[in-house]
Formats: sequence, structure tokens, C-alpha cells
Amino acid sequence: MYEKGSTERTRLEETLKKLRSQLPLQSELFINGTSRSTVKSAKEPLPAEHATIFTNYSLVSKEQVAKAIELALQAKKG
Repeated sequence: MYEKGSTERTRLEETLKKLRSQLPLQSELFINGTSRSTVKSAKEPLPAEHATIFTNYSLVSKEQVAKAIELALQAKKG
């Protein structure tokens, strides 16, 4: 199905190339449906290719975690 030179393989390789060009992805932090900014972030590499960063994700503060829990509990009551 994905033999070298086949249409399927060519399309797959083009798609993978396009997706790779979008790396690293920026993972956003959402609390209560709103995007929140953070001071720190961490990088996550591709598992099979540690030199390539897949995403940067936000590291939340204790205050942000507490607020998220508070809002979730309020939503649960409703």
C-alpha cells in the first residue's frame, strides 16, 4: 500500500513534511475555557527523535491549580 513511489506513499510523505514544518507546537493552558498565560514552559521532544521538540507546554503555578480546582467545583455545583 505504501510502496516506494506509490501515490499513497507520496501523499503520506508530503503530509508528514507539512506537519513537521509546524513543529514545535505551542500547547496553551486553559482554565474555565479561557487561555491563561504562564511564566514558565517546558519542552517535550519527539519520543523517537529527542533532538526534535514536539511541543512547548505551560507549567502552571500553585495559584493557577487552586483557581482551576475552585472553578471546577463551582461548575460541578451548577
